[in-house]
Amino acid sequence: EENGSPTSRRIYEEERKKASACLVAECGGENGEIVISRNGKAGGRLECRGLDQHVSTVSSEKTSAILEIAHKVIAFESLNETFPGVRVNVGRIKGGLGPSTTPAVAHFLFDLRWQDEKHYPLLLDEVHKIASNRMQLHSSTHLEILNYRPAMTLNTKTEILLKRLKEAAEGLGQDIITEHRRGTSDGNFFGSVGIPTLDGFGPIGVDDHTPEERIWIPSLKTRTELLALFLLNLKDLEK
Repeated sequence: EENGSPTSRRIYEEERKKASACLVAECGGENGEIVISRNGKAGGRLECRGLDQHVSTVSSEKTSAILEIAHKVIAFESLNETFPGVRVNVGRIKGGLGPSTTPAVAHFLFDLRWQDEKHYPLLLDEVHKIASNRMQLHSSTHLEILNYRPAMTLNTKTEILLKRLKEAAEGLGQDIITEHRRGTSDGNFFGSVGIPTLDGFGPIGVDDHTPEERIWIPSLKTRTELLALFLLNLKDLEK
């Protein structure tokens, strides 16, 4: 799931054709929030190539893959907030052999996120422009999109589903707080095509994607009760 669901996406796209609703048990927010919409996401890899040489033989016109990629890292990061809700992150860089060698190859992994799906092709166009803008005469760059999830937007069917969830929660003495989450889940594959989708039914989680990532154990019981009663109340749901 974290790397784009490369083997399971096909299954989701088949199953959604006959789905009445999609409920996802990713962790709830710190206050138990239920997720009603999510950003879209694309992950990719950009590789730069230069000319490897020992530094003692390099002329003033050396072609360094690391120097080339450094320009592109800054250009990628400058795309943050170019459209409302757009997030761009370069998260891992690798390149070079050692300090005495001009690096011939370097690459980075990047993450693109957007709230409005219409911004994705515009954002993609910008990253391709950056990739094609050569800062050193003899350098070359290759960009590859490795995974993609469309934005999950709130729709009328989801709002109806949410109303029924609130009714179930009321019977348990629980309040439902909603949120738009900038992260993605497999629910994006359903919500993006209009299937009513609610996410965040799992236990309350904090400090995601850090060494301190954890869940609040008492929430296992309350979240299980909420999901169980909600499923019971959805027996009559029609697509």
